[in-house]
Amino acid sequence: MDEDLISKKELLALTGISYGALYRWKRKQLIPEDWFIKKSSFTGPETFFPRVRTLERIARIQDMKEDLSLDHLAQTFAGTPLDIRVRPQQLIEQGLLSETVSRMKLFSPDEILDFYGALYLYICDQLLTGGQITLAESDQILSHLLADFKSFGSAPLLTVYRKMGVTFSLLTSENASAAADPDAKLIVAVRTAELWETLKIRWRAEK
Repeated sequence: MDEDLISKKELLALTGISYGALYRWKRKQLIPEDWFIKKSSFTGPETFFPRVRTLERIARIQDMKEDLSLDHLAQTFAGTPLDIRVRPQQLIEQGLLSETVSRMKLFSPDEILDFYGALYLYICDQLLTGGQITLAESDQILSHLLADFKSFGSAPLLTVYRKMGVTFSLLTSENASAAADPDAKLIVAVRTAELWETLKIRWRAEK
């Protein structure tokens, strides 16, 4: 997916952070190195960032840094799964999943999930409660996540399409171009890395 970019100068002006803070957060891996995109401009080489993701990440850092150390924040944003074992019903009781997800055919309330299993249900639940997919489609997407998610080096982009009443989903690397049928309608695109981070934050807040 093509992303709107923001220059470093505009980013610092919009967020009010300093140059030093930006690069300190880079060193701590709070902002991924591959978000620092070098491009040529009429004034010479300039650094740009994916606008939406970077602004959202900085807002999260600013909200959380008073309560958590930078090292703790780095663990939260890191692409490493939490070491958890949890039943889906516990996630509902903790408010991390809605009751809606319990109506999925593949939902098993007493199954022991690791972080990936919890994440897959969390993704489906977000799409269900947002009204983007049906229960039948959620089972289809869950099966796709179970089969292919871990084959990616980092959390992939999930896109859901419909064509002539048939729903299908694609998983692709963040910067890859999805080769979907041009006649298919895009229903939703989900950066699973963002839901990965959100689930980690919410899980830790519940502990």
